[in-house]
Amino acid sequence: MNYLGISAFCESLAMMINAGIKVNEAVYLLESKNETGGQLAEAIQSMGKALDEGSALAPAMKQTGLFPEYAVRMIEAGETDPSKVSVYWTSDDLPNDGICVPRGFDPVLKQKIRDILVGLSEEKAQSLMGSGYNGFVPAAHKDYGIIEEAGRLTGKLRT
Repeated sequence: MNYLGISAFCESLAMMINAGIKVNEAVYLLESKNETGGQLAEAIQSMGKALDEGSALAPAMKQTGLFPEYAVRMIEAGETDPSKVSVYWTSDDLPNDGICVPRGFDPVLKQKIRDILVGLSEEKAQSLMGSGYNGFVPAAHKDYGIIEEAGRLTGKLRT
């Protein structure tokens, strides 16, 4: 594998993570863009599986055997070891990746869009959104209440 391909992968991954995309979702996006086969495609697929099984990014990269040791060590230096994290509380399930329409949007069209998305099979949802997705569920503004409350408590949301 050439270092140019690895460099492009790492740069793309870093941009997505800096944009707020979760590591496993970023890897799935890169996996879906890299369907041509070869060492890098196989490594990305392997990393995605390892991340799904709870691995951190650095060990997932290392187990592929593709990434240079210095790259793995750089990632490792910036990662939190999940075994050293204690969970004190877990929220109810939260809706993510909401698909919203503006106020005043045609209600008939809104319902058609909602029906289509909610009716997608898991396979179709994954083909549209990536292998980390299993479908869409209806959600209302009230379903985001816990997120708004957390935003107010932390000062991130002022309304």
